[in-house]
Amino acid sequence: MLLADRNKLWPRLEQLGEKRVREMLVTNEIDTHEEEEVQEWLARRVALSAVTDAKITKWVTIIGAVAAAVAAVASIWALFK
Repeated sequence: MLLADRNKLWPRLEQLGEKRVREMLVTNEIDTHEEEEVQEWLARRVALSAVTDAKITKWVTIIGAVAAAVAAVASIWALFK
């Protein structure tokens, strides 16, 4: 049984990109002994994407909260002026 070498396979997958790798899986262009590593690579890509999306969402929320606080202070300031 052959085992895929992650150190050689993952850089190749990075070069191809997620969309192309998924297409290759569907069309059976990935060797059988590499499929498990390819699936793991795809799972990690999804996880990394989720983390990045969460960070972006966090910063958008923080910026929105700061903007709301500034608007509230400006509104109160205008009320006392």
